[in-house]
Amino acid sequence: MAAPQNYRPGASEYEVILFNHKDEYSDISRIVAEINIYEDIFSNVVKADFLIDDSQGLTESLPIVGDEYIEMAIRASVDAEKIRLKFRVYKLDKRLIAKERQHQYVLRAVSEELIDNLLTIADNYYVGKKPNEMAQAIFDEYLSAGGKTLDAEPCVNLFTATGARHHPIEFINLLTTEAQSEEFPDSSFYLFWETQKGFNFKSINKLLNESPVESYYLADPTAGEEISQDKASIKKYQIITAMSFDRSFDIMKGLTGGMLDTTVAYIDPIMKKYEEFTFSYIKDFDKLDSIAGTDGKGGGNPILPKEIGKYIETNGTSHMRLISTDFNDEDTQTLDGRITEATDPHKFHSSKRWKYYHNGVALLQSLHQYTINITVPGNSDIKAGDLINIFIPENSPLMTDDAIKYIKLFGQISPKFLVTAVMHNYKQTTGDYYTTIQGVKQSFAIEAKAPEGA
Repeated sequence: MAAPQNYRPGASEYEVILFNHKDEYSDISRIVAEINIYEDIFSNVVKADFLIDDSQGLTESLPIVGDEYIEMAIRASVDAEKIRLKFRVYKLDKRLIAKERQHQYVLRAVSEELIDNLLTIADNYYVGKKPNEMAQAIFDEYLSAGGKTLDAEPCVNLFTATGARHHPIEFINLLTTEAQSEEFPDSSFYLFWETQKGFNFKSINKLLNESPVESYYLADPTAGEEISQDKASIKKYQIITAMSFDRSFDIMKGLTGGMLDTTVAYIDPIMKKYEEFTFSYIKDFDKLDSIAGTDGKGGGNPILPKEIGKYIETNGTSHMRLISTDFNDEDTQTLDGRITEATDPHKFHSSKRWKYYHNGVALLQSLHQYTINITVPGNSDIKAGDLINIFIPENSPLMTDDAIKYIKLFGQISPKFLVTAVMHNYKQTTGDYYTTIQGVKQSFAIEAKAPEGA
């Protein structure tokens, strides 16, 4: 991802216009001290905070009552195009007297689609449609008024769904649980989220198999050769300015959440049929898509040793889900052909979760293990859901050829991380712009080895 010709890392400028319920407006750019914009693959919409230094009595003169919206334009560098965003204000928070006749407060805002969603009921009825087609139809009808688009990954299964006073986003979230990826049918787990570029309806599997869009380095490119082997090729906008560890392994979460040991039980209350499907992390790891993989499905290695360990032989007892469904399928009962799309469309195009959901649960929970946060010069092209390379030197005093290789922090050779969340931070006083990225290491490129003699 090339930087603009006149790029200065961390530089930005922005315009912020606040509209009240009468569509009267005020340019508040000069009194907005700081802006934070948040994206997250586990959040349906983009959120924003605006820190206001108010010496104009704006809260009373506009006034600000909770029925406002903000239109803003951001330019990340001299040559960059402006990014235009619109948010609905929903809360005035943390108001205090900064000094005489100057109040400071935070305007909290969300994408207007969330407010429109809460004021709307989607009572549509879809027969024999793919979940991505239904999600697209719901989005187009209820959530596209602002001109945003939905990028929906194709599904393989047909499904029948009825809106029962669901809000549109709630309806789409329901479809994420029934969506079976056309490309990754064996362990699908879909998410619905928004970035500054638009909305997404995609499987975690799809994200893990994309190519990295950028590379970042925890190193000083001006340092000696023993610190940075790649100093000649590292650009200033690729330098990590701060890093923190959000999470390392969490075995308890892995057990209770379903990553290490899962049973999903299905019961057909009509036919009185019951079936269980289990997932064991070490034995079934190759059924999952892996962030470290280089050739599509699999290719990575578990974050635990494959031999000599507590979790090699598990039987699905630590995490269990019971789902009411039916087993109507080409390989099971159809009541001698009496079930048709005309007589019972819900049963004819029923849920297929029992084929893949146990693997999907494990895949989802694998995103809650090794997580780091990095802060880099502002980059509006980085989105929640991207893959990036994060090169981190080993935490070691040894200056051998092996010790100075990047990504040795995890004892790994692959620097790929999934971006699960992004925060864009703009400061008016300095004109600085930084991006904080939450990156997840979901699997390892080389095998985790048990200690010698174990």
